[in-house]
Order: sequence, then C-alpha cells, then structure tokens
Amino acid sequence: MNRRGFIMFVGGVAIPSITARISQAADRVQRIGVLHILTDDATGRSPLTQFQDRLQRLGWTVGRNVLIDARRAGDDLKRAQAYAAELVQTAPDVIFAAGNVSLKAVLQATRSIPIVFSQVTDPVTAGYVQNLSRPGGNVTGIANPGSAISGARLRALKEIAPQITQAMVIHDANYPTPPGLLRAAEAEAAPLKIGLTVSGVRDVVDMERQIGEFSKQGNGGLVVIQNPVFARHQDRIVTLADLHHWPAVYPFASFVEAGGLMSYGVNINEKWRESRVLRQ
Repeated sequence: MNRRGFIMFVGGVAIPSITARISQAADRVQRIGVLHILTDDATGRSPLTQFQDRLQRLGWTVGRNVLIDARRAGDDLKRAQAYAAELVQTAPDVIFAAGNVSLKAVLQATRSIPIVFSQVTDPVTAGYVQNLSRPGGNVTGIANPGSAISGARLRALKEIAPQITQAMVIHDANYPTPPGLLRAAEAEAAPLKIGLTVSGVRDVVDMERQIGEFSKQGNGGLVVIQNPVFARHQDRIVTLADLHHWPAVYPFASFVEAGGLMSYGVNINEKWRESRVLRQ
C-alpha cells in the first residue's frame, strides 16, 4: 500500500456559550474540573497541554488564578461516573467534559454546575442538549460533526480505492457508539455499490479475529469509528490494515502519524483549544 498519509479536517459545531454564568471574580482562584477519555500517552496528553496554553493566553495561569483537576475515565462509564461525582464534590466553577461517556457521567452528577463539552457526537439525539442553538440547562460546548461523517468516510474510501467492493466498519461493542454513525455508513454503502459489514469488537483479540475472517472476501477496505479503545490500539489497527493490504480511513490524524493511509475527522487539539471554559 502507498504509505503516503492523507488527513482531512472536519470542524465541530459550536453551541452558544454559558460563560456568563461562570464567576469571573478576580479575587479568588477559579477551579476547573476536567473529565476526559484521552489515552495516557503523548498523543492523549497533548490536548490537555493545548487547553492549558489557551487558558494562559486568555489570562488564566495554572497555580496563580486557576486550578485544574483533570481525571481520565477512558471508555469506562462506571469509572467516569465515580470521577464525575468526585469532581462535583470539589465544587468547581465549571466542568469540562470531553467525550460522550464523560458528558453523560457529569450530567448525571450535576444539573447546576456549568458544563462545557467537546468530542461529543449527536448531543441532541443523545439528550444532552435540547438543540444546538438553544442547548438549555447547564451545558454547552462544541459538538463533533454529525453522524453523516461515517458516510463521508466511506465515500472517501471509495474515492482513494475505487476497486473495493467490500468494506468493514468497526466500532467498539463495549462503548456507546451513537447509532447514527452506523446508519450513515449503511445508507451510503448501496449507492457506492459496496457490500458493508458492520462489526462491533469487544477487545483486540476479537478485532484481529473478525478482521482476519473478513479479509478472506478480497477487494476490501476498512472504516474505523472513533472511540477511546481504538485510539489506544491505533498502532495495532494500522498494522492489521497493512497486513491485509487494505485501504483504510481512520477517525484521527494520530492514526496517519502512526503509518495509516488517511484520516477524516476532527482535530482534537484544536477542539480543546477552542473550548473556552473561562472568559478573558
């Protein structure tokens, strides 16, 4: 497979701000609680660094006038619920929730502390906000592109590899994948004349088994749905695609940096930078 990497950036949807409700008192330190799903490696730590740098450019310096209590829940909803409850007990001025699992847990823990979210797909369908223009309640943020992005990934796969007749869409069976992401890929498959296999995998061993079985069909390609587990095992997923000589479209640029062919999705660092939890 050609080892050139392609990255396609798709921005998120900004939802009206609730920062007017967040105290800006200059005579006390502001407290920000952060609950996220990022991996515990250099790639995963980068967005938090970008987040802190952006706060500093806005006049908020960690240790001087702001404190950040960041906790990583990964893809574990029970862990996220426990961390969310702990963060609420610290009475932060605002909570930043990154990922559907994080936002769900934080909303279960509080309906009064302001919440700003990022990396959340279909917040309206999931019931996190009333609508994008008037979210209501104590929550706002930057939503991921809509579920149609899965169909766009499949179209991109066909464009770069027109010979494919079969495609496998993999998602984490243990993670609450928005159903719209899978439906969008299914709806796009017929017009593209692609036989589609949607597979929920439970662990790396299961993923290797299912991909190995699917590869026997030939003329195949791969579309990867975003979730914390796949981000953690991106090197293995890229290796599997190479092993079977599959063109593949991944959700994040980090997959391309790991040797993958193409990504189509959001720039996580940029979304964290734009998630303004405190005003200047």
